[in-house]
Amino acid sequence: MTGKKILSREHLRELLGDEQYAVCCEHGTEAPFTGKYWDTKTSGVYHCVCCDAPLFS
Repeated sequence: MTGKKILSREHLRELLGDEQYAVCCEHGTEAPFTGKYWDTKTSGVYHCVCCDAPLFS
């Protein structure tokens, strides 16, 4: 058991917004300098929107 949470694409479609789904499941990208956190200076740990794994701090 790896402890990974596996979600179906159908379930992710229900949970995520259109842009989140495109980036996470369809190899899409955000337009440059438009993401919610592109210029944030807030400290903390940022997590994956799909599996909640820590991505960076």
